[in-house]
Amino acid sequence: MASNKHVQWLLNELPGLRERQIISAETEEALRKHYSAKIEPGRNYFLLALGILGVALIGGGIILIFNYNWDILSQAQQIAVSFLPLLLGFAVSLFTLIGGKPQLWRETSAILTAAGGAVAVALLSQIYQLNGSLSDYLMLVLVTSLPLIFIFNSIGLATLYSFGMFGLMDFRSVPNIAHAVIVVGILAYLILNQRAASPFRTAARYLMLPVILFTLQRYCDHCPPLMLFTMAGLFLLLGCDLGDEEVGFWRNPWFPTAFLLMTIMLAISAESNHLFNIPLYAKGTVKTVWFWIVEGILLAGAAAITIRNILRKGMDVFRGMIPVMLVLVLAGYLLQVMGAEQYVLLFRGAMNCFMGAFGISLLCTGFRKNSLLVFNEGMLLCAVLFAVRFLSADFGLLARGIGMIAAGLVIIGANVYLSKRIRNGKEA
Repeated sequence: MASNKHVQWLLNELPGLRERQIISAETEEALRKHYSAKIEPGRNYFLLALGILGVALIGGGIILIFNYNWDILSQAQQIAVSFLPLLLGFAVSLFTLIGGKPQLWRETSAILTAAGGAVAVALLSQIYQLNGSLSDYLMLVLVTSLPLIFIFNSIGLATLYSFGMFGLMDFRSVPNIAHAVIVVGILAYLILNQRAASPFRTAARYLMLPVILFTLQRYCDHCPPLMLFTMAGLFLLLGCDLGDEEVGFWRNPWFPTAFLLMTIMLAISAESNHLFNIPLYAKGTVKTVWFWIVEGILLAGAAAITIRNILRKGMDVFRGMIPVMLVLVLAGYLLQVMGAEQYVLLFRGAMNCFMGAFGISLLCTGFRKNSLLVFNEGMLLCAVLFAVRFLSADFGLLARGIGMIAAGLVIIGANVYLSKRIRNGKEA
């Protein structure tokens, strides 16, 4: 689908094409009429943000006014006042849906209704002196707010929802069905907004990051390194797909984030002898079951994308190395669980070799395809592996200093050489 920028460029070119008699005046008019209808009205996100902020301030002011006179009200009056914000939100929502109002109204309706529900729950809890923790309150608010995100397609409420989830963090509790509903619900919304027709594709990609971070915190207790590796692999594969669509760097937050996570985890695995030790607090049955449910879904997603790439003949060095990494990590986890301590050093050596092979493969691919991005990805992996191995070796400070200077010169020199090579190729 052509973007507004491409359509506008074509419309600007039409007069010049007519003047050079490449097209007739009738053809110009027909093309202008056809493509002008395809220009979608832009969204004023600044106005949208100001509108959401204004609604929040108005709601907060109303709550403070009622709070000032709260004690002089009877219980029946307090209950009636508790529902006023919710009724206001409901009225605005009906007006928005029936009238087919634009996105600013939809965002306002969603946030106002969700805030009204949150206020009603808080005030009713105070009136009836109901016991409960902040986590319980937020869980109820999040569950009841979830349908509003879908009804109004509200990216503003989805943003508040994605960060509000962290209020559920309680390291003493175990995962439950309500938490799973909250995570699956917001993930479903964000995945639906990856459609090409969605105006919130980029925003949904960024919001996926805090949701995944919450999922990791909530379900990784059994073996955090294994889930971290799997998440990195899955989102690297997804990031590669976005790269094939020629999505710009700032519109593809999954790839750099996942690549950085993978690099850190590979560096740790290349040095650690007990990477997959299971903590004592995570050996309970419930946490283990939830861990493998989430881990199984992540592994299934990575496997499905890999199979699809093989069938479409879309495999390259990067996409091929990710499944290998996940297989190695699973093997290391199984060795640790089975207590095969004699193979721990073998696994550590295998991760060192994999990291080096991965980095060298990307270096060669980047050099062959004249891609600075791929080349520097390989350079980063090799440099981190060099730093891990070099700094852990028994060398003096002088030798380490000389080694670091040499590594820096190699990185700078290689980038300068490849940049000149690419520039000369374009000029030729």
